[in-house]
Amino acid sequence: MQQAIHKEPMLGVIGGLGPETSAAFCLNVIRRIQSLQQRQPRILLENVPLSFRDEQVLIEGGEKTNHRRLILQAANRLSLVGCTSLVIPCNTAHLFIEELRNSTSVPFISILEESVRRCHEGGRRRIGVLASTKTLQENLHAPLFSSFGISLLFPRNQHEIDALISRILKEGPRESDKKRMQEMCVALKRQGAERILLACTELSLVGRGLPDTLDSLEILEEAAVRHLSGGEDDG
Repeated sequence: MQQAIHKEPMLGVIGGLGPETSAAFCLNVIRRIQSLQQRQPRILLENVPLSFRDEQVLIEGGEKTNHRRLILQAANRLSLVGCTSLVIPCNTAHLFIEELRNSTSVPFISILEESVRRCHEGGRRRIGVLASTKTLQENLHAPLFSSFGISLLFPRNQHEIDALISRILKEGPRESDKKRMQEMCVALKRQGAERILLACTELSLVGRGLPDTLDSLEILEEAAVRHLSGGEDDG
């Protein structure tokens, strides 16, 4: 009797939203797999060619212009070359998640679903959210978190967050950004948040490791590692 051929996991990454975050995501997943299994994982990165103007729209709101077409094209190309799961290391781009899932049979690992699962497992009931205006406009987190009985709190200085995200995309993080991020987190804690979710992956570049934060990019990395390692967890 012929044995079924085992298909080695290969992760498809829809990147470029922004590029530094996408590269950091891939490198961190590689390092985790190396530590866990002493081997290299199969990862394919498709960098979506967005203009600075398109990126600005994706942060601050407005029409979705080229985003939908480019992201769907990337998903289809990654599906055709044998990827066994797909990810987008960008919270805001998950406004297309249902269209993406309907366009391919390859499973998507959702940064939104993984984030709410982590908050629920930790027993949290009040989560502060640092995200782009577009993410808030599209109400991407609230329905998921509400279904788990988790309420969300938002900062009062949203324009400052958008400005920080935009500058990190164009110029990269600065040393002073970490202090500003810490101040934003403290303000949300004073509003009653038990933990602060960094719900924009650009903020991971300056906010990872801050007290009482949950980093959506790190959460997605851990989910990707579980897929690539066949369920093993690097903790």
